[in-house]
Amino acid sequence: MKLITDLKQNCLEPASVALGCFDGIHLGHQAVIGCAVADKPNGLTPSVFTFQENPLQVLTGNTVPTLLAPDTRNQIFEEIGVEQVFMPSFREVMNLEAEAFVYTVLKQYCKAEKVYCGFNFHFGKGGKAGSEELKQFGEKYGIEVTVVQAVSLQEGVPISSTQIRHYLQNGQTEMAAKMLGRHFCYQFPVIEGNKMGRTMGFPTINQAMPPNFVKPKRGVYASLVTLENGTVYYGVTNIGVKPTVGDDYVVASETWIPNFSGNLYGTSPKIELIHYIREEQKFSNLQVLGEQIHRDKEQAFQLLEKEFPHAK
Repeated sequence: MKLITDLKQNCLEPASVALGCFDGIHLGHQAVIGCAVADKPNGLTPSVFTFQENPLQVLTGNTVPTLLAPDTRNQIFEEIGVEQVFMPSFREVMNLEAEAFVYTVLKQYCKAEKVYCGFNFHFGKGGKAGSEELKQFGEKYGIEVTVVQAVSLQEGVPISSTQIRHYLQNGQTEMAAKMLGRHFCYQFPVIEGNKMGRTMGFPTINQAMPPNFVKPKRGVYASLVTLENGTVYYGVTNIGVKPTVGDDYVVASETWIPNFSGNLYGTSPKIELIHYIREEQKFSNLQVLGEQIHRDKEQAFQLLEKEFPHAK
C-alpha cells in the first residue's frame, strides 16, 4: 500500500477515493471504503483520502481520543483492500474553499474519477460544504460522487466513532466490537515495568498508552494477545494505574499471558480487549492482590476458551 502525505506528490493513476477521517474504521467507514475497493476491476486504484490529525481537534484545540494508532489504521486499510492512502496534514487544506478542494485536491492531486463519502461528510473552509456541494462540484469537474448512507446495528443504534468511545469508556467491549466489526485492539511497544508481577509468580507486559489514545474503562479484561510471530494467547489485561503497588496515576496497559514464557521487550504485541471482568481495585496487601489475579485468570479463560478454542 502506498502512503502519500505530500500534496505536491500527485497521483499518476486514476483513482476511486473514499473520503473521511476514518478514526476507528468501523462498519460505517468500511461501507464507504468498500465502495472504492469495489472499483478496482474498473481500472481505478482503491484509495482513501484522510488526514494526519483529527480536523475537530485542530479546529477546536480540544483533544479527540483516537481509536486507532496510525500504524494500526494503515494496516487495517491495507487488509480491507486499500492500495493508496492520501494523508496530508489537515492544516494544508483547511482554508481551501469547497470548489478549490474538489478541483485542486480531488481532481489534480488524487486523480479521482469516483468519490465516495458518508452522509454527514463536510469539507471546505469552515466545513460549510456537504455532500450536495460535493456532487455539484464533482459533476463540474468530471468526478462521479456517491453518498453512502448511515449504517446501524440490528438494535437500531447508528454506528459512530463517538458511540464506540462511549462503549469503551463504559467497559462495553462487546458493543464496541459490533460497531467496529472486530475486537477493539491496540499495539504498543512493551516497556519496562516494576517487575512486581514477576516476583509474585505472574510476569506481565507493560504498554504505555499515548495521551491522545482512547482510554477504556479502568479495570480487568479477558484479552487476546497476538505476538509478532502470529501466535495468539489468552491474556488478562489491566487498564489502569495499579493502585495497590504504586502511585503513578498515568493510565497504562498491563497484561499477564499465563501460557507464555519469554522476553517481549522490543516487540509490540497486539492486545484485543474481549470482555470486561471487574473494576480496578486497591487491595490491602500483595497476597490478596495475587489471589484475585488468579481468580481473574480463571474467569478470563472460561470466557475465552469458548469463543477462541485455537488460542493458547
